[in-house]
This record gives sequence, structure tokens and C-alpha cells, in this order.
Amino acid sequence: MPEEAKLRVAFIWHMHQPYYKDPTSGDYLLPWVRLHGTKDYYDMVALLDDFPGIRQTFNLVPSLLEQLQDYYRKGAEDLHLKLTRKPARSLTLDDKLEILKSFFSANPETMINPYPRYRQLHQKLKSPPEDVERKARLFSRQDFLDLQVWSNLVWIDPLFRGRKEIASLFSKGEGFSEEDKTVLLRCQKQILREIIPKYKEVEARGQIEVSISPYYHPILPLLYDSELTKEASPEIELPGRRFAHPEDVDWQIGRAVKFYSEIFGHPPAGMWPPEGGVCQEILPYFERHGIRWIASDEEVLFKSLRPREETESKTSFASRGELFKLYEVGTRSRLVAIFRDHNLSDLIGFTYSSWEAEKAAADLLGHLHGIRESLSSDEVRESLVTIIMDGENAWEYYQNDGHDFLRALYQRLSEDHRLETVTVSEALQGLPKRRLGRLFPGSWIGGDFKIWIGHPEDNLAWELLRKTREALSEFERKNPEKREIIESCWRDIYAAEGSDWFWWFGEEHHTPEKDKFDFLFRSHLLSVYEKLGRPAPEELHSPVSFTAALEVVTPPSGILTPKIDGLVTYSEEWLSAGRYDCARADTAIHRSEGICGSIHFGFDHQNFYLRIDPRPSVDLNRFVSKEFRLHFEKPGELKVTIKVPKLWLHSGIRNGEMRIEGRCAFEEILEVSIPFSRLSLCPEGSLAFRLSVWEAERELERWPKQGLIEFEKT
Repeated sequence: MPEEAKLRVAFIWHMHQPYYKDPTSGDYLLPWVRLHGTKDYYDMVALLDDFPGIRQTFNLVPSLLEQLQDYYRKGAEDLHLKLTRKPARSLTLDDKLEILKSFFSANPETMINPYPRYRQLHQKLKSPPEDVERKARLFSRQDFLDLQVWSNLVWIDPLFRGRKEIASLFSKGEGFSEEDKTVLLRCQKQILREIIPKYKEVEARGQIEVSISPYYHPILPLLYDSELTKEASPEIELPGRRFAHPEDVDWQIGRAVKFYSEIFGHPPAGMWPPEGGVCQEILPYFERHGIRWIASDEEVLFKSLRPREETESKTSFASRGELFKLYEVGTRSRLVAIFRDHNLSDLIGFTYSSWEAEKAAADLLGHLHGIRESLSSDEVRESLVTIIMDGENAWEYYQNDGHDFLRALYQRLSEDHRLETVTVSEALQGLPKRRLGRLFPGSWIGGDFKIWIGHPEDNLAWELLRKTREALSEFERKNPEKREIIESCWRDIYAAEGSDWFWWFGEEHHTPEKDKFDFLFRSHLLSVYEKLGRPAPEELHSPVSFTAALEVVTPPSGILTPKIDGLVTYSEEWLSAGRYDCARADTAIHRSEGICGSIHFGFDHQNFYLRIDPRPSVDLNRFVSKEFRLHFEKPGELKVTIKVPKLWLHSGIRNGEMRIEGRCAFEEILEVSIPFSRLSLCPEGSLAFRLSVWEAERELERWPKQGLIEFEKT
């Protein structure tokens, strides 16, 4: 009997953080390299020690590696670290206010609530009084000391919690001393020191491949020529003057390859262009620096294959089979491009975190088997399923930092005789390639570049970058002998080209730290003028982000009584409702295909009202087929299931469910009315709830992802 054909699967975990270093002070404005360093970078590769048959690819961004080295070699500092190290008895009021603002920056469900003392401090923060200065005075010296420890301790990965010093801190739980804090910070630094050697160790035994990104994580096509974005978005408004500097593409790739080679002792074979941003014009630069493979998103592939057709047909298995092929795209070498399966990548990134680990692992394998069964035996032997996703940000939403899911997944993959995990370079050796005529300019988000250019804030940032770059070029022409100053200034320019600054400009994404990203972008440009001894343009001293901070949640402004007909019957019908913006709540991790666009909520004297708007790209039949579950936690625990046209009540006190009086309707939006009397809720006081979307007993979405939507009924 011939051997059963195995379907090859390539996982690429992308490890990246923005370049947080302030060029003036040398300090890091945000702590995420350090904290993710103790939680995510080591364990993701170390887990493979227990699964020798699993092969994976890890993409490490050079500017991330540089920052890691800064912490353990040069003693880099960030504000969170400084406030942690400062003795609790010496904290000023400003210190305390900053600690209360930023030391609970973790997912409460998995990183705060499981630890009684940390949860207690978090609850104390949320309790009256509302005035933060008065609240700060209610926190004792020991409260602040325990908070200093816990805000770092929860970021220690489960792999390290068996180490004696770390285990003793978890065991102690509260009443920490200054010496405890010193021990913790020493352990933290040691973990950071172990990360890069671990990757080198596992790579040396052939179990992983380590690929790279351009040095400061820029959107390469926009550096090459900003006008390229018009091919994907003809209607887009671009900056007044084009930004076109192919030489910057060359530097970002070339410096990354050099830096990688210095660390790993050999050049990289592969490169993940930041955000999957590619175009035909930049391919020679990969080839020039010896890159043998690149990766992007399925959206780019389908637009490349059918640039003038609607891409809806990509959902068919026939066309999706094209996704699992390898494509030669090189002009002077056999450069190969692979393309990520968007759905499988998003399942890990956004969906499985709320599932039981074994069930999630089984579901992912079910999808892989479904792909395999859709292909002939010959097609299976020639195919590669590529899963590419962020390797760090998703895990804080998983139980046990994702270890349970990853172990269950790796165990199933190890035992499966129909699937085989491979590194990308292994796949290149054993699989045939097709020729791709022209690589369409686009990214993994919508197949275009609108996240990073086109909004007035984005365009202003590109103008500021262009002007500063031109000022430096002029100085270099006139003062070629001042090489040290010039090279330092160019590093500032290259750092300002990073994608992360432009990610937060505009209205697509929101973060409480938006002002810091704005400041860091401008700091790199201001640094150029300072080093050149020239006055900076006045506009660089003002924030680029001129839009008001857009809140994810806005409370109701008054009572309302909408008509429950599934339509916006008149323009002011929901005007006084509260609103939760699901799209904006996706913030740092961009979800490609959500169900809910926004949630509106309100009340009159008798009823609670809910309205759910689909995202613009969602098929309405797909939307209405889902089950929506409301979970109230204030003033009592109640659950309501909405499955058009029925409403069901689940009580937290008694078992079972019952049909409740209420109305729901759907035409273009989902509208719901529930009497307060049926919810056993009074029409006054506070109300807190969350909404989740389900299909076949699988949770697809949860809003908010952490916490509750809460408002006062007055």
C-alpha cells in the first residue's frame, strides 16, 4: 500500500515590538520589550524541546533584538522599570498616579484576577472615590510595593515559575519587601539574557528556522514609492509630495541581514516584509541581499493572480488551492513567495483564546484535514499551508499563557500521520514552484496600505519625514566629512520610517498610549535637527495626531424608545444610546473579519434596548445566523441568548432556560428590547454586561474582550 500523502504545514511566529527608545534621553518610553521578553519570546521556542518532531519558523525583527540586548547588556531603562525599582517609601504623588495608571496594563481575566492580591489591588483602584489623587492616598506603602512586584511578576512566563526565586514570590503572594523586588528584577534580566541563545540552540539542532524583517519594520512599498498605494486604492488621498526612496529599502533590508548574520553566524534565508507589505518593485532588493523566500497574505496573492477580477471567488476550494502553492517571483534569482492562510491565522490570534485548549487544537487540525481532503493526493504532496501570526500579543488572552493550547496542538500534530510541520526552507527544498507574473502591491490588511497612508494624520507624518530627510540629505552634500553625525541622523530617519507610528495615526486604531507613539515618531525627527545644529520646524513640536482621542465606549446620554424593526427607522432613533465600537477595540491586533461593528445600548422606564450593527464587509445572512449571548453581571448575574427571532433567559441562580417576553428583529441591524421586569433588574442604578457571538457552541467573538460594558441608569 503506498504511503499516505502528508500535507505540509508551516507556522511562522512573528516577534516584533516598536522601537521604544527615546533618541534624546536613551530611555524606553514603554516596557513591552522587557515584559514580553519575560513572558513570550523564550517560551515560544523552548516549548519545542518537548516536541522534537515539530518544525517551525520564527521571524525576529532586528530592532526588537537590539532592544533586548540593550536591556541585558547596557542596563536599558523604561519608565515602568524606574517606577518599579524606586523604593515604595520614596514614591511621590506623581509617581503614585503614574503607577495606578499603568501598572494594571494586563488582561484582567488571565493575568490579574487569578492572583488574589493583584485582583484586590485592581478592585481597590476601581472602587470609590473616583478622584484619582484621593484614591492614591488610600493606597498604603505596602499596597504600592505589592503592586510594583505583581505588575512585573505576572509577566513571568509559566516556564520560569518553577525556578526557586520566582516560585517563592508566587507562593508569598503579598507583603513583599524591597529585597523581593530586587530579586525579581534580577531574575527578569537573566531571562532576557537567555532568549537569543535559546533560538540559536534550537536552530542549531535543525528544529527551527529563524527569519528576519527589515531593520526598523517599515512598509517597504511606501518607502520605494508612496504612489504605489494607488494601484490598490485608486481613490486614496496621498501626501502633497510623493515619498520615493528605494535606497532606504536597500538599507533596511541590508542592515537587517548584516545584524542577523552577526548574531546567528550565517545570513538569513527568509524575510517577512512588515505587515506582509510587498510589491513587484522591491523584489530586486531581497535578491541583492541573498534572501531566498518572502511571505505575504492571501489577499495579495489573489489580487496578483486576478488583478482585475473581484476576489470573492477566493472562498472556493478550487481557488483556495492556489493559496497552498509556492511561487517564484524573483527577477534575477529563484526568490520564492508564500502566502498565509488568513482564516487559520486569525483563529489562533482571535478565536481560540476563549476555547478549551484540547477543543481548540482539535478544531485547528479539523481545518487542516479539511484542506487536505479537498486536494488530490498529488496536490497534497505539492502544497504548503502557511500560518503566519503575531507570536506574542495573543497569549495573554489564553489560559496559562497559551501553553495548554500550544502543547495540545503540538501533541496532536506530532501524532498525526496525515500532516507534517516544516520550516519554510524545508518546504522550498521539497515542493514545486509556480511562476507568478507580477506581485500586486498590498499588505495583509485588506490587500492595501490604507492603515499607514491616506488619512490626514498619516499624510502629515509622511510630509514631516520627507522634509526632515531632505534637510539631512542637503547637510550631507555640504558636509560630507561629518560622517559620525550624518550616520547617527540617518539612523533616526530609518527609525522614523517604522510602520508602528503610522499604525496609530488616523482613526483605525486606538490606544491610551497613542500620545507616546506620536512623541517617539517626532522625537526621531527632532533629533536629526538637533544633531545638525539647526532649528526644527515648528510643526514638529506639535502632535501629529490632531483627532480627539476616540473612546471605545460612550455612555447613554438619555432615555430612548426605539422601534424594534431591524432598521434605523429615523436618524435620531438611537441618538441618545450608549455605544461600544468593536472595530476600534481591536487596537493593536488587527482582526480581519469580525462579525460585530458596533454595539448600541440604552433604556427607557420599562425596557433595556440593544442594537448590534454588522461590520460593513459581513454578509447579512452570515450575521443573522449567529447566536448572540448577553451576560449581565450587574446588578445580578443573568444570561440572555438572542437567536432571531427568539430570546431565551438563563439564570445564574437556577438551572435551565426559559423563553422571555421581549422583541428582536433584524433587517439591516439587530435590535432587541427586553423588559427590566423579566431581567429582575430595576430601572435605576448601574448595569454591566458583555456580548459574545457563538456558532455551533463555539465562541467567535467577545465584546469587550476583557471587562464589561458598564453604565448608570439615571
